[in-house]
Parts: sequence; C-alpha cells; structure tokens
Amino acid sequence: RGFGGRGVARTYQCMSARSRDVVVDGVTLAFAGKELLQRATLRLVAGRRYALLGRNGVGKSSLLRRIATRSLPGFPPHLRVAYVAQEHKPVAPDAADVSAVDALVRGACRRRR
Repeated sequence: RGFGGRGVARTYQCMSARSRDVVVDGVTLAFAGKELLQRATLRLVAGRRYALLGRNGVGKSSLLRRIATRSLPGFPPHLRVAYVAQEHKPVAPDAADVSAVDALVRGACRRRR
C-alpha cells in the first residue's frame, strides 16, 4: 500500500485548536512492505521531552518524518513541527561547520520569509 500508514479512521482527541497535547489512536506505519507499527497509540503531552529508542529499521525516523510532513492521519494540524534529518548534506562550502541547532534555526527563518 505505498510507503505510509493506512488511512483508517483515527480518534482525534485534540479538543480545541489551543491544545498542545497529542493523542492519535490506531497508528499503523509501514515502509517498503514491512509493518513497523500496528494499531499503536501516539500520546504526547505538551512540555514533556520524549526519546524514540529502538534498533535500526524499526520505524523511528519514518514516524518522525510522517509527523513532520503532516502525513500522519489524526495528528493535530495546528501544531508546528520541525524535523532535522540525521544526515546533513552541506549545500555551501562553509556549511560543514554548522551545528544542528544552527541549521534548524536557519531553516525556520527561511520558511517564515
């Protein structure tokens, strides 16, 4: 079925556009024919920090990319999400010395213009 989760009905529990908490039930994520998540619940509380831990190929980056590209059904559309890829390919000769935080800030500034 392509490269993402299935378009099943999701329980969207974000009650208002002001809520910064996330609850998405029934998350299924598949990549290259391999099911990575099956009917999982994604629950994030605003103000908390989270870590995704797991072996290579279990779907950590795939899940984050789906959230960042707004292609995870049920994820609140009013929340701002930023994603920094694991591998940074410098586009300018002097960009090799740029930290991940600086690259993120530069990208955010460019999008606002």
